[in-house]
Amino acid sequence: MVKERDIGLGAFILNTETKILKEAIEIFRRNGYHSTSTKMVSEHCRISKGNLTYHYRTKEELFRACLETSAKYFKKYVLLKSFSDNSNELDGLIDFLRSVKKWLITDNKVTGCFFSNSALELRHTNPELADFALGFLREYKLILQEKIRSGQQKGFITSRESAELLLEELFIGYEGAMIYSRIENHFSCFDFFIERTYKYFLPGKLAAILNSQD
Repeated sequence: MVKERDIGLGAFILNTETKILKEAIEIFRRNGYHSTSTKMVSEHCRISKGNLTYHYRTKEELFRACLETSAKYFKKYVLLKSFSDNSNELDGLIDFLRSVKKWLITDNKVTGCFFSNSALELRHTNPELADFALGFLREYKLILQEKIRSGQQKGFITSRESAELLLEELFIGYEGAMIYSRIENHFSCFDFFIERTYKYFLPGKLAAILNSQD
């Protein structure tokens, strides 16, 4: 695995608010939006609540900053790097899915995707904030769709399904595997999902690919 991928989110946040954002991201990911308070964040950071509100006036402002910081890190070091490190789009896609596994873990527990979890939790209580979180997923989907289309044009992805349909199948499988991984707190289902992804993108070649990895 490329070392840059392992630098950690804290190293990515290079400003005076590193401590607040790093702690807040982990707390929000672990507890969710509603079960997290600014007092909880300030205590974990070992700063006064006044110091915290000096940087972020409200919990929602802090939460938005956490989402934005996480999104920038994920896009650069997980999504785009997976494709730049590989010679073709299919290998990049599979590398991306394997890298996502690390992103779904907090405190050695499978907590799931920060963005989709946030959107689901806030859908009925704060729709605007839910859409803010969902916007990052939509951006990633557009990037993946273009990578899939490019892979089809170059012959690395041989499925005759449209890039749009392949993307939807990918995300449906991803969300299902992620939820089941959270239930079981292990990744056997997610690993199975990654292997089965070959079926949709290289029909007729699944067995040969899997055998070559043995």
